[in-house]
Order: sequence, then structure tokens, then C-alpha cells
Amino acid sequence: MTAEHEDFVSRLPDKDKTLLILRDQLYEGSWPEMVMDLDGRLNKGFQVFELTELIEADLARIEVLADYENKHDINLGDFLEDEN
Repeated sequence: MTAEHEDFVSRLPDKDKTLLILRDQLYEGSWPEMVMDLDGRLNKGFQVFELTELIEADLARIEVLADYENKHDINLGDFLEDEN
């Protein structure tokens, strides 16, 4: 585990860290499964405006986190555990 990735994780906002934890615990580490679930909730029909904004913001955060993981071929959740 490199210092670069540890630094990246340490600077993540709590919301991003929460997404990493949820991905690992609820979606067996799969961003695509999590995105599919959130998209399904978003497209289910009538949504409270604030909920729609939260889901859209989460999807944008997931894209950034997944891109970082793909670029570096790592699981950021591994670095999150080291932070505690």
C-alpha cells in the first residue's frame, strides 16, 4: 500500500468513505451493482427532490472513486481500513 493512495483516502470526505464502506458491505465490493441499485431507485418514479439530488451526487462520487481505483488497479476500501 503506497503513501499516495493512503493520502488520497485520508483526504476523502466522510460521504465518500461511507460509499466505500457501503460498496464493500452491501454490494460485495462492486461499483456496478451499487450504481445499478442507485439508478433503479432514481428511475423508480416520483422521488423527493432532495433524495434525487443525493442519489445523483452519490453517483458522481462513485464515478470519481471507481475511476481512481481502475486507474491504479486498487481497492480503496483496503486503505480505509488502515485509516482507523
